Amino acid sequence: MNFVKATILAALLAGFASANPPEEVDGHFSSWSDVPAIIDSITGDDYREQMKLLHQLTRIKLGYPQASLDLSEKEHRAYMLHTKEKWKEWWESTGQPVSKQKELDARVDQQAFRMAWDFFGTRQQPPKSVLSVWIPKVWSLCLTFTNGDYQARECEVWVMDRQSTSARLTKLRGDYSRGDWGVALTQFADLSPERADQILKALCYVHRYAPFAGTPVSGDEPDNLYYPHATLHLRDDKDRILWNTEGYEFSKTRPEHGDGEAGRSLCFLRSAFSSTEHWMMVSKATSEQLAPYRNLLFINKPYFFSNAADIVRLFGQDGGQLEKESLLAWVKKQQAATARNIGWEVRSSDFSTSGKENIAGFTKLELEATLAEIRKIEERLNDKGQR
Repeated sequence: MNFVKATILAALLAGFASANPPEEVDGHFSSWSDVPAIIDSITGDDYREQMKLLHQLTRIKLGYPQASLDLSEKEHRAYMLHTKEKWKEWWESTGQPVSKQKELDARVDQQAFRMAWDFFGTRQQPPKSVLSVWIPKVWSLCLTFTNGDYQARECEVWVMDRQSTSARLTKLRGDYSRGDWGVALTQFADLSPERADQILKALCYVHRYAPFAGTPVSGDEPDNLYYPHATLHLRDDKDRILWNTEGYEFSKTRPEHGDGEAGRSLCFLRSAFSSTEHWMMVSKATSEQLAPYRNLLFINKPYFFSNAADIVRLFGQDGGQLEKESLLAWVKKQQAATARNIGWEVRSSDFSTSGKENIAGFTKLELEATLAEIRKIEERLNDKGQR
């Protein structure tokens, strides 16, 4: 890294360590003015601190340094340079225009903050002043959750879709503790656009004002967690990435290590929509209800998306022509992941990297299941054509 870039990065690090402590640098509430300089300072050999700062500032990951040696040094350097280009593209298409919107349109929402503060269940006094928060007018929030291993496995995919005049919350759940390998789609009744916006703003406040680890709060962590993992995606009507993170931490408080936003979001949504009487089973899902799940297959890779098998089963149960097309596209990704000489492009994602053997072995098993669900859709479509 040249002297100018080194000086810029050193100044940014010093600023975050003094004037802006880590608790003040948080996603929707932090300024993105330093993002271009941080992106520019990334090189094939110097990237770790820059990636960390970008994630702190934006709560977005577009590629992340590998924790093991799944990629060779040459492959990993190419992955990091590719990530730099993705960040440049994101800043030009999303970061720069959205940062201007945030400055102009952010507003304090006391009701949303109160909802977030009540969620913590802490005896601490709330802050006297609350920061302004900004959310887009049209947005889609997706939260995936996996928990357990082998016969104790459970999965959930929460999708809250806010359009200009409507809002919908659906949840795809698989619970395999009793050996039942079916999946079920449910929808929360009567979700207004105003309520959806309040939930998203409250979720922003939840992460901004979450107490630090060790602070006494009520019901800090869900019960029976075993290898839990969650991802969080927020996009606007232009499909721009506004939030894109993952984590293994599940608590209301801020963990000392690791990323806790995705797990904390699951805790909050489960609390906000805990009334079972408002959830209705969807027996025959419409193409509109299934659209966000098709999009999930579009933006993910087979090996790195552990909730994909449940979506594949859902499409086999309820899908039509559009779902068949999305599964055919998924099959092409799976076939690419089982090739003998897969390169770093397949073995890396926004969140992680993995080895050739793991990718190929896992994907081969899931490929057969995908083909079986496609055949179910074809049989159903053929039956409709004969009537």
